[in-house]
Amino acid sequence: MGNGKSKEKSSCGGNPNGFPYVNDYRPDPTRVGGGVDRIRSAHEDLHPQLRNGNVSSGGSVGQSPSHGASSIAPFINGTRPTIRGQVVIALYTYQGSECGDMSFKKGDQMEILDDTDPDWWVARHMVTGEKGHIPRNYVAFQSSIESEEWYFGKISRREAEEYLMSHTNARGTFLLRESEQNPGGFALSIKDWDQERSYHVKHYKIKPLDNGRGFFITTRQTFNSLQDLVKGYQSVMCKGLCCQLTKPCSKPQPRDGRSNALEYVTRDQYEIPRSQITLTKKLGAGNFGVKLR
Repeated sequence: MGNGKSKEKSSCGGNPNGFPYVNDYRPDPTRVGGGVDRIRSAHEDLHPQLRNGNVSSGGSVGQSPSHGASSIAPFINGTRPTIRGQVVIALYTYQGSECGDMSFKKGDQMEILDDTDPDWWVARHMVTGEKGHIPRNYVAFQSSIESEEWYFGKISRREAEEYLMSHTNARGTFLLRESEQNPGGFALSIKDWDQERSYHVKHYKIKPLDNGRGFFITTRQTFNSLQDLVKGYQSVMCKGLCCQLTKPCSKPQPRDGRSNALEYVTRDQYEIPRSQITLTKKLGAGNFGVKLR
């Protein structure tokens, strides 16, 4: 995709509940280095998977492709390495709306064949062998943090509270997101309940170890990865949070892929080759350029 041929599809024959709640941000239980957080480099703060460029196709938790999207791979000399041949996993079920689209179900695995288009990739289904276009904000790289049910990527603290406070979520429902206050860091948001405040949401900062090889919320318990941290606090053996983590919060599905599919099919029809334009008379000029007939 990205060239004229690939963009032309062949023709075919045939606040979720408005409940009041109280917000709470837990104070840091400990400080590293005598009460002062150590300053780390940007690369050191990143999870090993993120440092290696193993990030999702779009981070996309109920967003358009641009909302919360992660970089696919680190840029080198201004160019992005191709991801062709890598395997992605479907975060949501997608029903193809145009000829050439490939339908898939949540959890399906697909191999990327062409990633030159920023919004639509060509992929091959690992089970059926079918090939077609897939919306990149519906998938994430296999085994990456973005493929985890509980990872919501770049959402605000307020959005996290709205998702968690849904009446369908019980105490202990949680999600993990990028930290607003600490770029490059993470935060754990949990739905809690007590007699005084009823249901509310608590937030915990997740800090990287000094050597960049793990994470912790309290120094009493450290973990090699964010996945290990979540598994640890889902166990009754781990202490230090308001309650045991139970189930991940449900991710809202991205906007209907049909709007993107329509754009994919029709966008080239509205592009006029520059060679077909004749400039005859200058009508005026302004801050944004020159107006010509």
